[in-house]
Amino acid sequence: MYESMACVANVEDGSTILDIPCGGGVIFRYLNPEQDMRYLAADFSPKMLERSRGEAKRRRLEQIELVEASVMDLPFDDQSIDLCLCYNGLHCFPDPEAAITEMARCLRADGRLVGATLLRGRGWRNDLQISMLKTLGPFGPGGTEADYRRWFEEAGLKDISFRFTGAEAIFEARK
Repeated sequence: MYESMACVANVEDGSTILDIPCGGGVIFRYLNPEQDMRYLAADFSPKMLERSRGEAKRRRLEQIELVEASVMDLPFDDQSIDLCLCYNGLHCFPDPEAAITEMARCLRADGRLVGATLLRGRGWRNDLQISMLKTLGPFGPGGTEADYRRWFEEAGLKDISFRFTGAEAIFEARK
């Protein structure tokens, strides 16, 4: 998963990146203070945004803009994002299909959606783990690989790929 996050280190100057949910700023470790980009770190949790603020300050990343936002109603223009990162969020969202549609709305033509999510249907042990996680905290309905492929396609995304590590899928799709 971390290897796929490193894609932010190679974005073109002037790019706009959306990281949702940004959590505590884990992806910031792959950024350089000199990178010329607009990095939108969005989360619905003020607590997570505060953690991200501290991480950005610690790493001297002045290009990061913190945005309190729900993935279900992103405050960004259509086709305004070059790269959307969504790590460990889709399986927590109450409606992952709607979240994918909303992120895809914001992507520019040829923009990429990259992230990781837990998938149902990857074996009984993984499904049991997901069921247990649902009882312990915020965990949405998630979906199977077939569900995610369909949701990506219906949102206008193509070149869909998955790499698997147990129940977790690292995904990439392009608009």
